[in-house]
Amino acid sequence: MTEMVERVATALFAADGGTDWDSVHAKARAPWIRMAEVAIAAMREPTQVMLKAANDVGIDQGPRDYWPAMIDAALIA
Repeated sequence: MTEMVERVATALFAADGGTDWDSVHAKARAPWIRMAEVAIAAMREPTQVMLKAANDVGIDQGPRDYWPAMIDAALIA
């Protein structure tokens, strides 16, 4: 599992009322891991709103600058 998959799975677990990801047995983590993989895959192609946000920040600035703006745009739009 990648760092991002675990980060998203942990967030989904917490949103579902979970409080201690580290105490959850590896097999019991599977539903949240699968949901995380699907959610991340769904973001593979940015929307027009996300692309506009990246351009507004300045795509030449680098991913650390435009990536948060793209994610914010996806959450707001």
